[in-house]
Amino acid sequence: MKSGIKFLILIFMSGLLMSGCYYDNEEELYPAPDDCDTTAVSFATDVQPIINDNCISCHSGNTPSGNLRLENYSQISANANNIYSRISLPVTDVNHMPPGIQLDDCIILKIKTWLDNGTPDNKK
Repeated sequence: MKSGIKFLILIFMSGLLMSGCYYDNEEELYPAPDDCDTTAVSFATDVQPIINDNCISCHSGNTPSGNLRLENYSQISANANNIYSRISLPVTDVNHMPPGIQLDDCIILKIKTWLDNGTPDNKK
């Protein structure tokens, strides 16, 4: 009987030890979309069209939402961190932008790449 209990304890302990060997790899957990090219993200070609398609309807004109205009490079680059943090939130978060819409992973990755590169105003 004692050997049976020792065997069960050994199996249980082995299971605990093995479960501690799990290793999270960010690239495996959150892979970049296969067709998302971020090698040459530019403001004119990538970022401005994203803003125009998803933000400009609310963030332009005489009374922009949140008193935030995103009509040109200087306005967009000055708010790049805020833009990225808002589009990265879960769609259910009250601060998520655009409201009720989850942007494609590639769009978010392009904004992040542009931000990580220092928000250049490259004309490509």
